Amino acid sequence: PLVHQSRTRLEFYTYLNDLVGELKASHQGVGGPVTDTPSFSTGLLGCDLFPVAAPRKPGEDEKTPRLLALRVVKPSKGSPADKAWIRDGDYVFGVGEQRLKVNDDFYQKLEGTAGKNVTLLVGTRLDGSDLRSVTVVPEELGAQRGREYKLWVEKNKALTAELGGGKIAYVHIPAMNGQALRDFENELGSKEAQATKALVLDVRNNGG
Repeated sequence: PLVHQSRTRLEFYTYLNDLVGELKASHQGVGGPVTDTPSFSTGLLGCDLFPVAAPRKPGEDEKTPRLLALRVVKPSKGSPADKAWIRDGDYVFGVGEQRLKVNDDFYQKLEGTAGKNVTLLVGTRLDGSDLRSVTVVPEELGAQRGREYKLWVEKNKALTAELGGGKIAYVHIPAMNGQALRDFENELGSKEAQATKALVLDVRNNGG
């Protein structure tokens, strides 16, 4: 009766999950979209962006909307910003040929741009005196997370090798599924792992 009386999909999923829980079966569940709202993907640059109001030009009318600059901070290795040679400390001034204003939503302008060429106005000076056009290919959130995960694993491997004097291998297991098992077996059978005497097995953030 409760399932038939559900008024939302989320409520429906909740009752079904309660039912599945009675089966006492591991790794089982029910889920899905909660609305029919179309999804969209916002293109990401792989760096932090901090808004800064660009200085007014001498004699500029105070009623003129202030221009916006986004200061680039720590573009990660292999990110769209990094590949386009956008560096830490640069400023993003616009999308296409349109300068950003203080009330503009930069990420709204990147909706649906993942995997596509986008032109950004970039410069090293806050006053915008050295603007250059840069073509960048934004990435989806999933791609960004996957790339950052690989960088995190590489960092952990390097740290383990350094502290262990090359005698300790590092393997991270992100999930308990077929792909994770195959990756683990490949890591374990690699020449690097076979040449060590110990293994650090990391299961942090394992999704099960």
